[in-house]
Amino acid sequence: MADNSTMQVIRHDLAATAAEKLSRKKAGEAYQKEHAEFVANEENWEYVDIPETDLFDQPFGYISINLEQYGPGRHFVDPDVAGELRRILKVRTQSDLRIYRPTADKKMLEIMARQGKPLTTASAGHTMDVPFVPFTQKEMETGSR
Repeated sequence: MADNSTMQVIRHDLAATAAEKLSRKKAGEAYQKEHAEFVANEENWEYVDIPETDLFDQPFGYISINLEQYGPGRHFVDPDVAGELRRILKVRTQSDLRIYRPTADKKMLEIMARQGKPLTTASAGHTMDVPFVPFTQKEMETGSR
């Protein structure tokens, strides 16, 4: 077993730490500059199609990103906006498909369970065999049934 009674003092080289922070900052700035040049070049831009209607034949509506609205139709946008639009469209389609699924949505049940929300017998897909009997005050105090 390790001896935890002794303390070890770790010394940091402040000059090396400062140099490492500066190099990370310069690398980040260089990446941002390179990315800005990539996005500014219209050869890298992409077309994104937003549907007229959703899966329920209702008007799809608009997608807003940074005060810009993108309605139904084809849009020629930079790669960052194109990626975000595709992500939003994918999430919207998945949420619409959950309504059409005939069986229990296992992923949604897991999410609800993690958030501490009760699962009803209707959402779990089976019936309850034993009726719920609440604890009495004495049982709650002793912690037993």
